[in-house]
Amino acid sequence: MKITLHIGTHKTGTTAIQHFAHDNPKLLAKYGIYWPEEALKANVHQHSILARMIMTGEADVAKAYIARAIAAAERSGASMLFLSGEGFCHFGEREVAVVAEMFRDHDLHVIVNFRNIYDYGISALIQTIKYNHRMAPLRAIVAGTHRNLDYAGVIRTWEAVAPGDRLDVRCYDLEKNRLLQAFYGRFGIPEAEIEKRLPKTPRKQNLSLDFATQLLLSASGYSNSINTFHKVRDMYAKHFAGMDFQPPAVRIVARALCAEGAVQLDHPKLAAIQDVLTREPWEPGDATSEQVSDYLARLSRFTAELARYRRRKLILDRLMFWR
Repeated sequence: MKITLHIGTHKTGTTAIQHFAHDNPKLLAKYGIYWPEEALKANVHQHSILARMIMTGEADVAKAYIARAIAAAERSGASMLFLSGEGFCHFGEREVAVVAEMFRDHDLHVIVNFRNIYDYGISALIQTIKYNHRMAPLRAIVAGTHRNLDYAGVIRTWEAVAPGDRLDVRCYDLEKNRLLQAFYGRFGIPEAEIEKRLPKTPRKQNLSLDFATQLLLSASGYSNSINTFHKVRDMYAKHFAGMDFQPPAVRIVARALCAEGAVQLDHPKLAAIQDVLTREPWEPGDATSEQVSDYLARLSRFTAELARYRRRKLILDRLMFWR
């Protein structure tokens, strides 16, 4: 059985790819592709929980799930089992060896997407900050972000189980405007078939908090719970929607994160896309005074509402305590 494992990386359209497979199993089956019917409780749309199981000593549970998925694929008459989970991109040699054992009697192929290092560096940094209930030392945060930018290391790790053409390296920035057509087209599914099934209304995208605001929220404890974070994110979206200005600090941080030696792109499979991966994603030139004024005015309104929200929350918490 051919196994195709899509390992991300993060922030390369993985959610859209996974939702399409989950929503269109009959289309995939028409072209010999089996997307497991057995959903994983942690996330019904993808398979990153299997990666977590392997990393935390529950490989037997992951192996049992994969065995059931392969058996179901064979019963269905499919020629390929398709799995997707960006958690797999964090594997080291030990975890990849476990995968090799799981699929030793099958033909494993791996797909990995990379994106522009500046975009990805900032996204990875924000992600690291967002999910820390207490701010980790900045040095540790930066070191973790640099690990995410070791593109060559990801390729070398996975080459152990998917050498040569069995490891398909793609560039998200070149495909993002027709992401699903490009991704599923490699399986032989015609674009027309994919486009018929695209949602009429695009899935709502949450406005991402900029780096400076996320750093402020994390340092002050506003990211301590997912409910609070969602409330603050919605508040941020209200005040910053439609803004076309990127604070210069973001550029400075992105350049510092991606300084020479911090990013690893020294692999032949990255040579053809290296220019796209290393291109600065912003236009040169200074911000106008109007843009800066608009940004500061939005930031002022946002922080004022944030303070009011915090006061209300403290009052409610005290009332609940004394009740």
